Amino acid sequence: MHENEINVPEVEERVFALTRASFREALNRALRVSDEADDSSPKRMTQVELVKRTGMARSTLAKYLADGADDEDPINPDLKMLCRLADALNVPPAFLLMREEDWKRLAHAAATLVSVSKAEGASGKPSIRPERYANAAEQSIAGYKAAKDMGVAPSNVRIEVTHAGDADLAREVEERHARTRRSIRTTCALPPLNHLSEEYHLSLLYLCANVGANTK
Repeated sequence: MHENEINVPEVEERVFALTRASFREALNRALRVSDEADDSSPKRMTQVELVKRTGMARSTLAKYLADGADDEDPINPDLKMLCRLADALNVPPAFLLMREEDWKRLAHAAATLVSVSKAEGASGKPSIRPERYANAAEQSIAGYKAAKDMGVAPSNVRIEVTHAGDADLAREVEERHARTRRSIRTTCALPPLNHLSEEYHLSLLYLCANVGANTK
């Protein structure tokens, strides 16, 4: 296999294992604080209560919460059950699936957004203007412009190839840049901006542009 080729089953299994572990940890953390004591302090929700709210079998929940590292065929929630769990715990469904690297990307993006907001406040000139986008493509273009303004978009400068070794390096760098460009554009296309008031547009585009730029 060429060093730049991807072993799809390997990648798929790694992503699956990380996401499943993150789901288990998030579910355990949420359970610890998702109920409330008489004095309004956080209290652990019992498994019995969560089972009652979601309609799942107690044995199924036990498997969700168990390590399961040695399971040959680990049990996982379908989308409907994931939504039931999120509703019972009062959290966004996506937060139950976010891996450690996803949280890092979100934190980095949020910090960058604060910096951008401060810079715009000083200059009084927003880099992009909120507007209604005709389609996802227009929205992704605006998001990519935000990435450029923040300096997180890949450089367009190509490596000068003078011998064979440079050619491999140039190809590897360009493949990485292409993946980052696609990630920025796709991530920026995800927020349903046409269904949200324009006050949210800039912050979400800047946030998504930074999250997309930090893909691996």
